[in-house]
Amino acid sequence: GLKIENANGVVVQRVRVEWTNGPAESNGAYGFYPINCDNVLIEDSVAIGASDAGIYVGQSRNIIVRGSRAEYNVAGIEIENSIDADVYNNVATNNTGGILVFDMPNLTQAGHHTRVFNNQVINNNTKNFAPKGNIVGKVPTGTGVMILSTDWVHVFDNVITGNKTTNFAIFSFVSVALLDGTPLPPGYDPYPEHIYAYNNVMQKQKLWYFDGGEFNLLANLLFMLKLAPVADIVVDGQVASDLSGADWCFQDNVRPTGSAASFGNFQLNQSHWLLKLLGIPGTPAKLGYPPETNCTQPGFGPIELDLSVFDTVPTPDDDYTDEEIAALCAGGDPATVNWNAFVVNCPNLSDYRLFVGNDPQGTPNTATAAPYDLTTPLFSDYANKYRVVFVPPGTQVQYSDSDPFNFPVGSIIAKPFALPLNTGVEMIVETRLLIRRNSGWTGMAYLWAEDMSDASLALGGGAVDAVVQDPDGNEVSVNYRVPNANQCTNCHGVKAPGDETFKNQPIGPKARFLNQPFVYNSGSENQISHWAAIDILAGAPAPQN
Repeated sequence: GLKIENANGVVVQRVRVEWTNGPAESNGAYGFYPINCDNVLIEDSVAIGASDAGIYVGQSRNIIVRGSRAEYNVAGIEIENSIDADVYNNVATNNTGGILVFDMPNLTQAGHHTRVFNNQVINNNTKNFAPKGNIVGKVPTGTGVMILSTDWVHVFDNVITGNKTTNFAIFSFVSVALLDGTPLPPGYDPYPEHIYAYNNVMQKQKLWYFDGGEFNLLANLLFMLKLAPVADIVVDGQVASDLSGADWCFQDNVRPTGSAASFGNFQLNQSHWLLKLLGIPGTPAKLGYPPETNCTQPGFGPIELDLSVFDTVPTPDDDYTDEEIAALCAGGDPATVNWNAFVVNCPNLSDYRLFVGNDPQGTPNTATAAPYDLTTPLFSDYANKYRVVFVPPGTQVQYSDSDPFNFPVGSIIAKPFALPLNTGVEMIVETRLLIRRNSGWTGMAYLWAEDMSDASLALGGGAVDAVVQDPDGNEVSVNYRVPNANQCTNCHGVKAPGDETFKNQPIGPKARFLNQPFVYNSGSENQISHWAAIDILAGAPAPQN
């Protein structure tokens, strides 16, 4: 479908994404997929047939999903690890699960403050067709709204009916771990808290419904032991301390007849001797609302999007024809760096002529370059990272005590990555470039051929399998991932002052990270002093004896 990554100001209106062969595991994962974004609006759009989520917003802030339709997806609408979201006036029907609000482990941020209101969440009974291993593959067929491990979710004024397993569910990732052995990483909070469901219309069939999935079977078993169908509202009972501390509140959720929606607790935080003997977690479901859930919560919202980014016009890079790109990449003085080529993405790393003999660990092909290292090395999938800065002759980097250094247009930061193989040698896998162009910094990766003859532009990223030796001398099998061009922003993306857009920025070249000795061919010298000595850095303080 449509993937948008690391953007500020995302507006999707009146767009339809559909897999026309019906629900199938081979379908693409997502219809709409904004991730790591700010100020997201998805409006009046349609997503049909995604094998994960029709409308997915992940690890983002300030989100509105409204007036849209999600149908025949595994998850109709999913808000994951996101902060400040409003989901309203949508139709989620014929999915496996209608609307999901999840907080997953091992992601860049925890989510909170989502409102789900004025939606039609109806007849979400399509059998789960997610690929094996996908977390939404655990969502029971026939789920209306599901909350998993996230905080501050208000669900109100919705019609949630015809979902055969349950209409509303609150689960903790502790239950996922309990059922499939998935470990809980340190620092992750798996407990959903501050959940408030009120003024919803809920109705499900009175009989049991089986889809063959583990959560569905467990739900039916625990309720059958009480001779009751699975309730309209179910919780797993997994809380950090007690129900009062969990702050789950339910008010005025009714069936179309006006009677109260039913409630049941799986009590997966407890065990029953017979069920335990059979290897089944939980106890017979506890029916009826606990007194601790007879509560209310203060409201929050509405979400106000900041779309002022559209009031500014970014400075574009110049467009070049294929013939012009080829000429630039083949041009220039062959005895030095091809400074004219920095304006385009050359197909081969050798086109820039950064190193003598195109050796990524060799001598820079200009006197205005310097290898460097940082005081705070980062883990890079067992790879060793090397860094070299190239500054166009006659220009200088501007020093700052606290901010990133200001590089002139045409500067290039090259970062070769090498895997320490178990054979005792290093294998250069990729060289990443950050190039300072008129419009800002552009990041890209070049993937080295096995014979090391050259490295090719890999805007789409790549992967390399290898057996490496870790720092403790152990052999480790790795699938080393080369990032695509958009993923450079995951580490290097910062919000630009003024227009608040994400722009790439070098994160290493700061005074406090460079202020250490480096062993050059001429001997050991402080890196900042060396940059100043070779005339590529201006404004640096004089070295102190």
